[in-house]
Amino acid sequence: DPHISKAQIDDSKCVNCNICTEVCFQDAVTLSNNKRTIDKQKCIGCQKCIKKCPKNCIELKSQPCNLEEILPPLIKKGIDCIEFHIEVENEQDIDSKWEIINNLFSGLLSISINRSILGDDKIISRIERLLKTRKPYTTIIQADGVPMSGGVDDYRTTLQALSMVDLIQGMNLDAFVMMSGGTNTKSTFLAKKFDLKIDAIAIGSFARQIVKEYIKRDDFYNNKEIFNKALAIAKNLVETSLENMS
Repeated sequence: DPHISKAQIDDSKCVNCNICTEVCFQDAVTLSNNKRTIDKQKCIGCQKCIKKCPKNCIELKSQPCNLEEILPPLIKKGIDCIEFHIEVENEQDIDSKWEIINNLFSGLLSISINRSILGDDKIISRIERLLKTRKPYTTIIQADGVPMSGGVDDYRTTLQALSMVDLIQGMNLDAFVMMSGGTNTKSTFLAKKFDLKIDAIAIGSFARQIVKEYIKRDDFYNNKEIFNKALAIAKNLVETSLENMS
């Protein structure tokens, strides 16, 4: 993403209703001296707190990031894939960042796109343009329904993700297609019902929700029993999704 976006609370408007704390599945909202702050390391910019705040005292702050500074140290650690969000208006900025990423990294790239800003025609033309510089099947098209909205395990939540897959599938691209954004245990079942072909599914928000009680523990990474319990839940979720695809 050419920008890093994090939530920020306006203290002058905040009434300490606690709603932001309750809806944040990242546990990014903390209370100290009767003042709520957002941990930027934990915040993933999902905007759940912004949508639920009754006083409209939370907003998303965006800061430009320099990919040529950020990426090289990460690439040296042996990453397998870079995800690039392209649902912004500025075509020149997208092309510039895409060129930098391709020059710095020779591995698998993932293009994440949703309908929040762009219409179907712009989505199609942008994806086709970016893929012209890529070899066949070295790119994942992440059909993002409603980003980071998969906290509920029902059919309605995953409809936008299915719609995005349908749009991407119609393009007949030499790329992998991954469904995301509102995905849950119902997603692959519905994809099969609608004869939608997907190569992968990302289950982020829903997965974090069902293992929240484990990952929020201070000893999560050091307690082998707790870590394995969370891993077993995640593994079962993946297996259920794969069974629905077969």
